[in-house]
Amino acid sequence: MDFVALDFETANYQRGSVCEVGIAVVRSGEVVETVSRLVRPRHNWFHPMNIHIHGIDARRVEKEPEFDTVWQDIRAYFENSCVVAHNASFDVSVLRHALTQYALPFPVFRYTCSLLAARCAWQGLPSYGLSALSEKFDIQLDHHRAASDALACARILLEAARTHGVATLEELCEVLAMRMGKVFPGGYEPAGKRKTPRKARTL
Repeated sequence: MDFVALDFETANYQRGSVCEVGIAVVRSGEVVETVSRLVRPRHNWFHPMNIHIHGIDARRVEKEPEFDTVWQDIRAYFENSCVVAHNASFDVSVLRHALTQYALPFPVFRYTCSLLAARCAWQGLPSYGLSALSEKFDIQLDHHRAASDALACARILLEAARTHGVATLEELCEVLAMRMGKVFPGGYEPAGKRKTPRKARTL
């Protein structure tokens, strides 16, 4: 079970306005590294609602590098990797918009969504938000801090794999009838559901 969990926080309603990125690296089913980087968005403009959500404002990041500089440090985590995010359509969109904003080429990776995985793995829960799932599985969470959210995402996916008795991300997607998305230079293919699940094995 090898993958990279990802979370972005944004400064405003523009998808490319990254102000924080968090990464949790999973190797052989264990979290082996976490990364947290503050980012100064272009023009350094923050919407009050976004500040209310994550607590980051323009003064806090005014001396931080912009995304194009941070990307040079984190790109290797993505290239030819499997990436997971909670509500991956948002985080992958943020990444694509940020890269496009700085005229940076897309890396090549596959991705899937821990939110979708949770909905498939544990049907009937009252909520599949990161906070609710973290509470259910006793995961410590400092919500809307990117590294903490990424780590919670990773642990939720690992819990889904344990529940269904699978050892790889590909097997988990097969059991849950999920289709992995892809990002590649010039475009992407969205992650989503397939029609027919394989019968799950439970522990």
